[in-house]
Amino acid sequence: MIIYSLYHDESMAYPEAGAPFRPGEAYPEYPFGADCASPNVNAIYAGVRETLRLAGLDAESYGTAAWNPLGAYIEPGMCVLVKPNLVMHENPTGNGTDCLYTHPSVVAAVIDYVVVALKGKGTVVLADAPMQSCNFDALVGQSGLSELVSWYRSRGVDIELKDMRGLKSVSTAAGLEQELVEDATGKVIDLGTDSCFAGLPKERIDGLRITNYDPAELKRHHTQDRHEYYVSSCLLDADVVVNLPKAKTHRKAGVTGALKNMVGVNVRKEYLPHHSNGSAAEGCDEYEGANLFKRLMDDALDAGNSMLAQGPSCARRILAYLARGFRYLGKRTAPDAYTEGSWFGNDTIWRTVLDLNKIVFFADRDGVMRDEPQRRMVVLCDMVTVGQGEGPLLPEPGEWHMLAFSDDPCVHDVAMTRMMGTDPSIITTVGNALVYDGPYAWRDAGGELPACRSNDPAFDGVRVDGLNEDMRYKAKPTSGWAARFAREVHIA
Repeated sequence: MIIYSLYHDESMAYPEAGAPFRPGEAYPEYPFGADCASPNVNAIYAGVRETLRLAGLDAESYGTAAWNPLGAYIEPGMCVLVKPNLVMHENPTGNGTDCLYTHPSVVAAVIDYVVVALKGKGTVVLADAPMQSCNFDALVGQSGLSELVSWYRSRGVDIELKDMRGLKSVSTAAGLEQELVEDATGKVIDLGTDSCFAGLPKERIDGLRITNYDPAELKRHHTQDRHEYYVSSCLLDADVVVNLPKAKTHRKAGVTGALKNMVGVNVRKEYLPHHSNGSAAEGCDEYEGANLFKRLMDDALDAGNSMLAQGPSCARRILAYLARGFRYLGKRTAPDAYTEGSWFGNDTIWRTVLDLNKIVFFADRDGVMRDEPQRRMVVLCDMVTVGQGEGPLLPEPGEWHMLAFSDDPCVHDVAMTRMMGTDPSIITTVGNALVYDGPYAWRDAGGELPACRSNDPAFDGVRVDGLNEDMRYKAKPTSGWAARFAREVHIA
């Protein structure tokens, strides 16, 4: 039976004290003893605990030292991947990081319950592959994640903190420089005809792109017969994935939640199609109407990105200036302002997301796709402060004061999308996942959706696809998705 629980407390806020984000009281099941509890209030820890209780997990032991809410999914001796959404080290809007990445106080509380389930045997891997330009050391340092991991190690927990990226970039005075990460490990997995890209026309496949990466590299991994992803060993070695998304709007996908968070298990992002160059009118999905200047912008970007491996150069700088000029002219002359697939007509990103979720569930430790699921997943979503507006990289805060749990990423995202004030069926990553019944489907597409278990009477007992009917909660969409959120347009 699939579970979804939603905890709502208008007074719940992130703790003022930093790492290691200890609970404000030593609960009976707390694994580190009363001496390690905090004298400060930690409403997030109490909220995570209550979210797990509402889910009905190990209900018979609740209130005792034996309570083990994640024990139904995690057994002693397992390797557990804890996967937050880290994205970037800073929010250029000045709106802070509470709406940008999963708050470390949520991460800390969940890890405690992973520790309870492991009973002193097993490994915890806290890992993500953020944006290419993210300063990982700065992020984990300023957030407190680095200090948190050190605290666990000092108490005998076998825990690792990993940056799963195999390629990073550094901005210099001369331009963007790419840097290979030698200790990043993983497997290249080819979904072939089992990919959600299989069967698309050749021009769509040839046009697949991801911004700021060499287009020729992406073309090597995605052809009509081959669809490869480079997946981290952190994922493949895991027995269970604890998925900790931050609820946000997303320029390309509409929303980003549990499903989209699995994009971060990929070692090399140049394996990840995000859009297809060209207009919808021409059979692609980067923007809506055909436009000469946007096409010239794409050509300039492709030429510049093909030189990334060579480092900064005068030619690249010239091409970047040309691309900006063509972008300006395109927005002035085109019937729409969309570029780089950042609109509701993006028909690419959902395919990448679903492909990666297939791999998460069905790829074994050697990167071989199996007929039976190889690992389980649980989701606990940070919706205390959500990211809205031009997410995921330029979000504005929305104060929802909520936490949610599910053992199905699709069910979670259906509920989250409803809470954002729109219909999951019109958000392609969620709507397509909900009905997907092709190769490596991890859930029954025809199965009944669960009712929400909540402390809020407005949500308790309501089926997840019927939540928020009165639209008490909404998220400001990105500019490219505003019409879709408002149901002013529909795409078949």
